Amino acid sequence: MIGTSPGELVLHSLLKQFASICQCKVEGAIDDKVDNDLVKCMRLQEDTAFQQLLAALHTCAEHALPCLLQTINKWYDTQHSSGALYPFRRVTSKTLGTRCHTLSAATGHAPSLAGGHDLLIRSMHVEGSSAVTGTGADVTPGTTAHPGGAVAVAGESGNIVLPLSATFATPQESNTIKHGLSTSVRENMAERRDLCIDILYCQALTSVLKQLPYHPGHDEIINRILDRSFKHFEYKENLQAKPNAENINTVADMYAKVVGELSQTRFNLVRQHFSTRLEHLRAKESNPHTMHSIISLLMGMKFFRVKASMAN
Repeated sequence: MIGTSPGELVLHSLLKQFASICQCKVEGAIDDKVDNDLVKCMRLQEDTAFQQLLAALHTCAEHALPCLLQTINKWYDTQHSSGALYPFRRVTSKTLGTRCHTLSAATGHAPSLAGGHDLLIRSMHVEGSSAVTGTGADVTPGTTAHPGGAVAVAGESGNIVLPLSATFATPQESNTIKHGLSTSVRENMAERRDLCIDILYCQALTSVLKQLPYHPGHDEIINRILDRSFKHFEYKENLQAKPNAENINTVADMYAKVVGELSQTRFNLVRQHFSTRLEHLRAKESNPHTMHSIISLLMGMKFFRVKASMAN
């Protein structure tokens, strides 16, 4: 890293450590069959190293918040199944085999056949999906693909390479998954993985966004965070019947805390997002679903805070 400043090296090191810890947390939580509570499974509050890392990111955010937000959002996009950069997409077996061979040559490791459960933890396939690396046309502007399946995010502190917390499967391994686990089990594990990513993402955001008062502007990335947050406030029918219902509610509360943090310095943006969605729901036909949707939206504002001055 010739020409890189000490501050950039520190930020680069912290972000790589964040990606590495998150990978371990997610894999451990998915593999835990005893406790369904993902927050307890990941032991975030008890992990001193993780808490110290969040504190370090909070300190760095005073000087490099825009770059941190951009990188954390790109990390989310590569890890969450809803992300634009999520590297697992439907491809043909021929293309998959070619890309896996290329990956093996680049990393120096031949792909090995793993058990269905272990492989699912790494790749998180749902039946009918296949893994591809985030290379070629799949990588959006602002990122650079690396041979080992990593993504370099271009930010104010240079290119920050974040490893993808997954490895890639051959067609034979995909067949192992199909025969090893039922569709419902795979879908449940895939949902748990996404929820873990959401939890870690919110933890990072709530730490760095405390420095937002020192960085006016940057409405574009703030709007992206708000859009993502408000999507988790949408009403979901038959939620209580799902095995991950408690975790889904926990994630919604965490996004509500993110919105609450943003409301202190970006009140107008938060109000705009809330008002737009509320007006859209009120314009719909009055029925139980609409009523529950409005209640769910209001619950997402539980941490909304407004500083009021005392009347004379």
